[in-house]
Amino acid sequence: MEKPLELESTTSARTGPTNTARSAAASTVRSIRYSHAVRADGGKEYVTGDLQYDVPLMTEIWLTGPVPGYEPLLMPVVHSLLQVKAELDAVVGRVSDAQLWERPSGAASIGFHVRHIGGSTDRLMTYARGERLTAEQLAAAKVETTEQVDRVTLLAAVHAQIDRALEQVKHTPASTLLEERKVGRAGLPSTTLGLLFHVAEHATRHAGQAITTARILGVRTSE
Repeated sequence: MEKPLELESTTSARTGPTNTARSAAASTVRSIRYSHAVRADGGKEYVTGDLQYDVPLMTEIWLTGPVPGYEPLLMPVVHSLLQVKAELDAVVGRVSDAQLWERPSGAASIGFHVRHIGGSTDRLMTYARGERLTAEQLAAAKVETTEQVDRVTLLAAVHAQIDRALEQVKHTPASTLLEERKVGRAGLPSTTLGLLFHVAEHATRHAGQAITTARILGVRTSE
């Protein structure tokens, strides 16, 4: 079994909200200046995105209050994506590179769910901007089920994709939420809000599947 994953990615310091979940009954929100880092090493504290947690995360993020800088109508999307990031850190940090791609009884692997969360989020956010997918995005979608990478590479990629989605959500005006959007080659109908909602619920669903698969493999995903 490999050592628990430790991935660090430094960016420019900035001021942002942080939430340290120390028990099911207590959480605090304050502004801090930090360098971005992702850690998934058992019960130690780590930083992911704009929020700071202890593992396991006892207080779900939707119960920690609004995240400054986001449209209130889109707060459920923000909370869901931040929750997904925390849950993926916990899962990926506790499996080996081999377990990451195991398919118990033919079920999809943990690695697939993690990669698909990132890739589908990227594609759906493209539609939410009113744009069509690029050739690069279409090619990436084709290898989600076949190309196997290590945990560090996989986690770094999904964090970057979710962070870009959160940045787009932050800059989505409320006035555009009901604007029509076309999805897929068939141009199926949706709206900006419909796509953002689907981004959140789709990522949440696959994070849950990754957690279930890890437990089938005998991996503890929480304390």
